[in-house]
This record gives sequence, C-alpha cells and structure tokens, in this order.
Amino acid sequence: MKQLPAPLRALPSRVFLLALVALCALQIGLSPSQAAPTVPSGFIDEPVVGGFFVPVAHAYLPDGRVLVAEKRGLVWLGDNGVKLPTPVIDLQDEVHDAGDKGLLGLAVDPAFATNGYIYLLYNVDPIFGQPDEPADQVTLGRLTRYTVAADTADTSSRFIILGNTAADAIANCYESHSVGALRFGQDGSLFISAGDGAHYEYADGGQDIGPTDPDCAATYGSAQDLGALRSQSLESLAGKILRIDAATGKGFGDNPFFDGDSTSFASKIFAMGLRNPFRIGVRPTATGPGKVYIGDVGWNRFEELNVAVGGENFGWPCYEGVQVEPGYMTAPETQPYCAALAPAQVTFPALWWDHANPGNLGFIGNAASGLTFYDGSQFPAAYQGRLFFSDYGQKWMKMADVDSADQLVQIYDFAENLDFPVDFRVDPITGHLTYVGLTIGQVRRMVYVPGNVPPVAKANATPQNGSAPLFVQFTSDGTYDPNGDSVTFLWDFGDSTANSTDPNPSHTYADPGTYVAWLYVTDDSSAVDSASVLIDAINLSPVAKILSPTDGYVFTPNETLFLQVQATDPEDGTAIDLFWDVTLIHNDHPHPSWFTATTDTVSFVAVDHGATGDRFSYRISVTATDSRGATDVDVVTVTPSTQGPNQAPIAAFSASPYQGIAPHLVNFDGSFSQDPDNDLLLFNWDFGDGFTDANEITSHAYSQAGFYTVELTVIDPAYKSNSHTAVIEVKPPGALAIWEFDENMGTVAGDSSGNGYHATLGGPDWVPGILGSGLDFNGVSDSLETGVSFLNDLDEFTIAAWIKPRSTGLLRGICGQNDVIEFGFLDSTIVMVWTDGVPNHTSNYPFPLDTWHHVAVTGDSTGTRIYFDGLNSSYVAIPNQGHGNSIYPVNIGGGGIFREFGDTFDGLIDRVYIYDHAFTQGEIDYIRTLQPTNAPPIANAGGDQQVEVFENVSLLGSASDDALPAPPGQVSVQWQIVDGPSGGSIFSPQQEFSLATFTTPGLYWIEFSANDGSLSDQDTLLVTVTDPTVGVFPEGLKPGIVSVLPNPVASQSAINFFLDQPTEKASVRVFDIAGRQVKTLHSGALPKGSHSVFWERTNTHQERVAAGVYFITLETPGQRYTKKIVALP
Repeated sequence: MKQLPAPLRALPSRVFLLALVALCALQIGLSPSQAAPTVPSGFIDEPVVGGFFVPVAHAYLPDGRVLVAEKRGLVWLGDNGVKLPTPVIDLQDEVHDAGDKGLLGLAVDPAFATNGYIYLLYNVDPIFGQPDEPADQVTLGRLTRYTVAADTADTSSRFIILGNTAADAIANCYESHSVGALRFGQDGSLFISAGDGAHYEYADGGQDIGPTDPDCAATYGSAQDLGALRSQSLESLAGKILRIDAATGKGFGDNPFFDGDSTSFASKIFAMGLRNPFRIGVRPTATGPGKVYIGDVGWNRFEELNVAVGGENFGWPCYEGVQVEPGYMTAPETQPYCAALAPAQVTFPALWWDHANPGNLGFIGNAASGLTFYDGSQFPAAYQGRLFFSDYGQKWMKMADVDSADQLVQIYDFAENLDFPVDFRVDPITGHLTYVGLTIGQVRRMVYVPGNVPPVAKANATPQNGSAPLFVQFTSDGTYDPNGDSVTFLWDFGDSTANSTDPNPSHTYADPGTYVAWLYVTDDSSAVDSASVLIDAINLSPVAKILSPTDGYVFTPNETLFLQVQATDPEDGTAIDLFWDVTLIHNDHPHPSWFTATTDTVSFVAVDHGATGDRFSYRISVTATDSRGATDVDVVTVTPSTQGPNQAPIAAFSASPYQGIAPHLVNFDGSFSQDPDNDLLLFNWDFGDGFTDANEITSHAYSQAGFYTVELTVIDPAYKSNSHTAVIEVKPPGALAIWEFDENMGTVAGDSSGNGYHATLGGPDWVPGILGSGLDFNGVSDSLETGVSFLNDLDEFTIAAWIKPRSTGLLRGICGQNDVIEFGFLDSTIVMVWTDGVPNHTSNYPFPLDTWHHVAVTGDSTGTRIYFDGLNSSYVAIPNQGHGNSIYPVNIGGGGIFREFGDTFDGLIDRVYIYDHAFTQGEIDYIRTLQPTNAPPIANAGGDQQVEVFENVSLLGSASDDALPAPPGQVSVQWQIVDGPSGGSIFSPQQEFSLATFTTPGLYWIEFSANDGSLSDQDTLLVTVTDPTVGVFPEGLKPGIVSVLPNPVASQSAINFFLDQPTEKASVRVFDIAGRQVKTLHSGALPKGSHSVFWERTNTHQERVAAGVYFITLETPGQRYTKKIVALP
C-alpha cells in the first residue's frame, strides 16, 4: 500500500471552483451552423480571427495582436483579423496530442515588449516525432519559454522551466486531466494549473489495471503512483495550482507549503486537491499575487468554481462539490486516506452546479470552461469588475457580482448557444471580452455597440476549387442584421466581371486563376460588413478514401486499430499531405484530436472509455491536402462491442423555402432532431444532388432544376441512427408562360409564370389530363389564344407539353407564334419545328395514338433539338439562326400556329411550358416529371411498453411525409391517451419524442397522430402499467396477449398474457409470415391469472432466426389470440 502523509490542514480561505470540461470539441461541423448566439441587447458576438484547428488558448501581445495555441502543438499569430501564414512555433513532434492531452496553456510575459518571452504548457510525447503515441501512455507535463522576434519564436532561446525530466515534471499517468492553464499574478509570479493525471472511469488509487499503469511507478516512482490521490500529495505537482518564478522555475518563499528548498515540489504548490483545473483567472488584490479563480472539471455530478489565496485543499478525490465522493470514499485503495480527511480540512467551492438538477441555481452544466474578470472599459459601467464564466457542454456564458470576500452576490445570464467556449481574455487595447470558440476554430469577442449595430456578412461558395471554366454557387447563408434591419447585397467576384446584387448568385470563372470573391452587406443606416471566399480555378481537389477500418466497425475495447487510406490527386498523384484526426465521442460531449497522425498507414489503441453504462465511439477522419491547399476528407465511425443501454435518436428537420427557381438557396435546420438519452448527435445531410454536409443547421444552393430528395441522418455515440427525408422542388429560371390547366372550368387558362399571359378558350373542353385537368381540342376549330406576341427576337427558347393525339393530320399545331417559333405535327408521323417562318427541323413521332407522351423543342444560336419523353430525338444545326419576329399572337392547339388560322390539334394537351432559354437535359427531365399528389404522412408510435406506476415512459414516435402540401418540417404530431384508467399524463405531447407517467395501474392505449396540413395518419401503442405492491399485472385484464416486450426484438422478448380461467390445455407458439411454426414456448395446463414466457429469437433447434415479421399465438380451448412481433436485423 502506497503511503501518503497525514491529511494537510487547509488554511482558512474560500475558493471559487469552476468545473471545466473535457478539453475540446471536434471539427465535424457540430456547431459552426448552430443557432446564432443569444447575447444581451446592445452586444454582438463576432469573430476576431479564425482558421485554427482545435484552438484551446489565446493571449495578447502589448500591440493588441493575439497569439493562438492549437492543441496539436502549433502557435499562430492573429493580426487585424488575419491569421498569419507562418506559425510562431511548431512543436508538433514534441507535443503529445492524444486523448485530452496536448498544448493546453499559453502566456505572454508582462515584460514582453522588452524580453519577447512566451510560455507554453504541454504534454511531452514519449517518442519524439509523428505519429503521437497512444493517449494512455505515461507522459511528462512540461513548461517551456521561448523568445519571439519578428513574429517567430527563436528555437535556440528554448528554456525548459518545468518537465526537463520526470524528476521535475507534472505527472500524467493516463489520457486526461493533465496540464491546464497559465496566468501571471499581479506581482509577476506565474500560476500553473495541473490535473491529477488519473483514470476517470473508476476510483483510481494507483492500482495497476491497464497495460500502461505500471509505467507510472517506473517513470515517477512509488511516491507519485497514487492515482487521483496525487492531488493530496505534496510530493507531486499533479492536481494543484502552482506558483513559481518564471525566470527560474523555483517556488517562492511566501508560498504556503514552502519547505526551505525552492526547487522542491512542495515549495511550488499554491493550492491542492483539484481534479482537472483546466482554466484559471487572477483577481487583483491590494498586495501579493492576487486571488486565483479556478475552474475544476467535475467527475460524476458537480462542476466547481473555487478561489485560492494560498494553502487551500479543495478535497478531491474525497469530495466533489460540497459532498463526499462515494466512489473514492469506499474504494479500498483510497478509503483510508479519504476517511481521515475531515470536512474541516477542506475548502469547499464558492459555486457548484449539478450535471442534471438545476436546483435553486436554475441552470445545469457538464463542463465549466473559460473564466475571467472583466477589467476593460468597453462595456457599460455595470459590467465592470464582474466575473464571466462559462460551461463548455451547455455552451452558456454567465456573469456574477463577487464581493471582497469572494462570495457570489448575484449570478446573471449573459449568453447562450456559444461555440464551445474554452478560454477567456480581455483585449488590452479594445477592452472587448474575447473567448476561444473551439469547434468553429476562432477567437471571438463580445462587443458592446450602442445604437445601430452593423450587419454580419457570411460568404460561402461551392465548389471553391476546380478547373476553369469553373461554375461556382455563392451563398450569403448566415448573414443577418442584429437590429433586424433590411439589408442589401453586393458580390464582387474578383475577376473583373459584372457585380451581382443577388444574395446567392452563381458565377462561372472562365479563365484559370486564383480569385477572391467579396460580399458586401449594407443595412438601412448604411453600415457595411464584408466577407470573402477564395476561389482556385486551377486546381482539382484530391480524393481520400479510408480503407481500414470500415465505417461501423465494432471493436473490442483496447483493440489496436490499423488506419489505412488511399489518397490521390489529379495533379500531384500520391504526393499529398495526410492528417488523421480521431475524435472520441462520449455520451453528450466530444474529445477532439484524441489521436492524430500524418502517414498513410498508422495504428492506435481504441481504449475503453467512461463508466459502466456509458456510450462512446471513435470518429476517425483523414484529410488529404494537395500542393495548392485543396483538401478532401473521409470519415468513418467505429463503436465498441460493449455499450450501455441506448435508445436510437429521432431525425427531423425543416427546409425553407422548399420550392423555388434555380439557383435556389434552401435553409435546413436539423435542430428539430432529438436523442432520448440526451447524447451528442452527428448530422449527415445528403442534399440529393451529390452534395453533403455535416452541420446541424446549414444551407444548400441548388443550381439546376429538378426534384431533390434530401435526407438527414442523425447518429448517436453508440452509432445508432435515424433518417428523415423531404423533397425540394427547384424550377428552371426564365419562364415566359406556364399553363398547367388545373382550373377544370371556365373560359380562361391561367398563366402561373407571373407574366400574365392568360389564354382564352376558343372551343376546347375541360377533361381529365395527365395530372389534374387538361384541354381537349377537336381538330377542326378549337384553339387557346393569348392575344400577345411574346416570342419575338428570342436568342433561345424551350416549348414543352404533354399531348395525347387522336389523329395527326397535316399541320396540326401544338404551340407557337406564327412566323416565329412554331411546333406541331407536319403529318401523321412527323413532328416539325418552324423558326423565322422556315420549316427547318422534323423528327418521326415514335408513339401510338391515344397515349400520353411528353414532347419538347429547344433552340439556341446553333440549332434546334426535339425531345420525346425526355430523350433527345434529333438535332438540326442552324448556324447563326434567328428565331424571327411577327405580329401574330402565341396560341395553343390551333388558331394560327403554322399559318394565320386553323392548324387545330386533334386530341388532349396538358401542362404547356415556354421558357426563354434552351433547356439542359436536367431541365428537360424536371419539366416532364409529374409532381405526385399529396400522400398522407406515416405515423409510427413505436413498440408496446411496460412500466410501474410513477415511472416515466419514453414515447419514441416518428412521422415521415412527402412534403405535400406542407413544407418539410411542418408536419404536426400529437400524442394522446385514448383509452385506459384515469391518472395518465403526457409531457410535450406535440413532439415526436415525449415522456408519459401514470399514477394508476392498468392498460393505456396511446395514439400518435401526424398531420401534413391536409391528410393525417395515426398509430397506437399499449402501455401496461403495473403496481409492484399488488402483483405483476393490474386487475381487470381481459384474456389474451397483454404485451410483447420489447418489440421489435433484437435478442429476447417477454410475452405477457392473462387467462380469466384455468385451463388444462394452453399453448404459446411462434409462427413465421408464411404460417410455418417456428417454436413452441409453452404447452400444457395453466391456472387463472397473469403469465409470462420468453422467446430468445430462436427456432426449435435453438438456431437464431432471420430478421422479419413473426406472429405469437396464444391458444386455449375455443380461443386464439395473435400478436405480431418484428425481429431486427
């Protein structure tokens, strides 16, 4: 048994304990498109500088420029909103970027203007170079100083302050809770935060369980091989706040545990008993270094804010929040020490909040992150001196008034929906409160702007690289005005072509080159904001494909996974850069860059993670980058063979507007999706046109006409998924006239193009058409006349219609304008096109009479094309063709198409379209696609359930629809109890995922309905509510099968049934869908009452049966009851 000194007596003091979260969030689009941050009136949240990969810390230089540290070991400089192209320093080969470890702390010397010093706090890779070693390797925590000159760190100036060897390092013996933050005290001393370096999945008292655990004693000796109890030992720097002289690394004589030797561990310790103090801040005092405010990441229940003035013991691992930590208090390795650590010896947090219960505070969290006191002058006076703190998991920022005794007098809400904040500072030049947004890769700031706030411009483009001529669709998605003013848009494409005022224009770069496209957004008060996007019209992107492991692979915990990718580039071949990035997704939060590497084949150990019952997975991505910076990313997800109980998520989204004219921008919102376990969800969008996205909220621009089926798939950490689809209709631009003939009555056929070319019926009858109603022309005198000559002088055109001819005699017109563009039958078998009064194109009509078919003709300056049912039948080249000009009106079905009068069509015509350009094949396909009539939604209430009274029931409904007539995301749902005893209630009955509770035992039938605005559908489930005090089933049951749980079945289901009288002959059997008996579950006598049998999803031979539909039957003399059960794949 390893020995510790007697519990140290805590000095009288309060500590402000803030819990900090698992380090970082992953770069998979989880938050860049989340809902906009909510900030107080008069404030805006905006970027300072971006383009970083998992940034974790930032610090300001005296001139206002900002240093930004990335977890992988790079430090960058941001200057006036621009990330400089060359890093200040690159320590990737030295930094152990694995698990939650990496480069985590950054500070600028108070005398930087004269000495140029910066300080970096990181974990050291056990083997120098790439790839990084596995996350569970024992590592050193190191503090290093460099001198910066001309925006670059001088590597020859390197000075290791702590961690040159294990003898003076911060011990880290597992994959998390390692080094933390750096902050200078007001007296020039340097504060360092350090985690306990212990296991988090069990109470770690130093026992050897994992394969690398013995390395802790081998590296640091038995005095530090204590697990989480390192936090309680003065012989370890782990789990502490340290205060040292930055010039020497030595402790100060006025440190609370100074033992006479300034180089000893005890002399460097300022406060102890911490788990993972990831971020700290310093509150100035009249004298001395100041008070250290600490954000300590909690374990199972609480997040903490602590305040240290020196000498405190915050109690970890024996205490969490203000309570005894039961796991460590009872574990045999830690119980003796924890039992001896009395509450009087512990300084409890100034503030703590629960992971699940808001309590009197009114809020929850699971990972406290950045914190700082606001000492700037840009905010109003009421904000001066307030403490700002945040929670990474819940993405909120709050502020507090703190009195001179470090008591929180009042807590205020400040911001919601932030992008995973992890580090706070105050800009010394501008006075803005700044923070690192981890998943979006930016330093952002809170700015107070009284009066008019400028708009916020967002610019994006797809694609951003390729070979010229390069067609690019630009979008201004995300642009908004904080005051709600209307805005105008101006795009400068950067290639000396005309600008565009369209919010979402398309543009073709004709010549090879690199271009910067700028978007300028102006509000009603003439305030302007701009955004840019780089277009490379020279270079094609590389292509990356992960070969191993495969997507969805199930691994055994602690299995070594071999990562292999095939990556090529059209220009560079295989000479491309690769970057592997493995993110651990644990329940409701991610651990980004858990493992990284830069070779095509590499391996890492997929360790077990979390407590029993937790859900986790690894998301493995590889990025291929060519010589010009173009990239491609491939991603797979792998899951462990052991998972906790898990319910699948529910996908849902809205799309607006779901109809429009190309190019058509649609905003998609996947935040309607839910997870019953409140787990973190991954989002995969398939927009139906070859494009995909991984953001929760996003947009997509469709450049071509068509019907596109959009599918959103949401995936939880256990890799269970659910999908939802909707149809987006994109219409061609340039409509001159559209007659769909849906009136079915009257003397006018309306033009729905908006141009007002309504046509008057001259004889044809309303009849059923190809879709809805159409018009029947008699072949003698009928016509449909517009009275307007609107086809004159067209450079291009398209005319299309559905026809059902009865006879095809000489010159029977379909649609056209005499002496300009004329389209119809020349005789019984030939379709003809006249342009400029000349019959210049004919094609054989291939279909029999009295059948519906689609015909179309297009023309441009090179010639004309005829299409039959979407197929290009023929093309006639007519160089320098003009299409003519005349005084004659446009007519349909006769009245003067080929000639001034007559030429009447004999048969039915429906859905006539005229456009001002020659359709592409895709537009032809769209125009002949008949939009389906509305079908009812499909409601699915899920399987039957059984619970006890007062126990919550998860209602997991789903509703799918065809997007007609309501737009996607607008289908309404409703849960209601339709039968059963009183005493049932449903929470949030208008959501697909809801909860119900029951106070009275019995059988409850619950209906789930879905309505699309016109049609509806219903489904029901049975909830059996029992009272454990009176027996398994409630009284008053009718005979028969009461429930089959679970249903669908993966491995085993219970068949619960009730008999109202005893019987000598009862059988329970399973049959397949063909009526063949699969297995007998019971046969023989049974008494009156409730009974249960179990089906292990096997047949008579104990072989597992295939997925599909089966039937459970209960038979007694004269009675037969049946219940369907579905076996999952």
